[in-house]
Amino acid sequence: MNLSKQNGVIIYPTDTVWGIGGCILSKKNYDEINIIKKINTNKPVSILFSCIDHIREYFELPKIISDDWMESFFYLETTLGLPIEWAKKDIPSWIFQESDFVCIRCLQGSFFKDLVDGLKGKAVITTSLNLSGEEPILNKADAQAFHEKHAPSASIVYSDQLVLSGHSSTIVRFLNPQEIDVIRKGQRFEDVLKQLEILSARIL
Repeated sequence: MNLSKQNGVIIYPTDTVWGIGGCILSKKNYDEINIIKKINTNKPVSILFSCIDHIREYFELPKIISDDWMESFFYLETTLGLPIEWAKKDIPSWIFQESDFVCIRCLQGSFFKDLVDGLKGKAVITTSLNLSGEEPILNKADAQAFHEKHAPSASIVYSDQLVLSGHSSTIVRFLNPQEIDVIRKGQRFEDVLKQLEILSARIL
């Protein structure tokens, strides 16, 4: 997979469901994704990183959030909401819309490194692959069919090594360095709670 010159919309598998996204700096990608998914209102999207270092390039995180903690946290099929004021780089407002926080994911490994690193900004806006109001797509055959029918101009990439859980991620949001809010519980929520307990102990 070589996406070094790819700046359009991309369809790809994740650890949970199939996703669709594009370069973090491209409003054109965001608008095209909304058209593909038949979304009539401006909705926030998440940002996908392929390594912790890139997250730290974009955000100034509290000292309690260590690299080891983030690696363990993101391994558990999670999305992390961060206050927008923690951003060190300019995050385009169309990514988070009217919200006061931005959601990020970090999926490590060679597949995601190739997917993300060739793009400007080394990050991808990401959302689930589906039409608005329908369930996310879980398998390669359905992703191919969606690509052919709804997004023929997009690129689609595959991985034979990834096994999708088929469940939406757990979403955890930082309200501030000392306060955390759980927005959505995913399949591995009990394990996520243990990670949050580790963080709570550091706060104390």
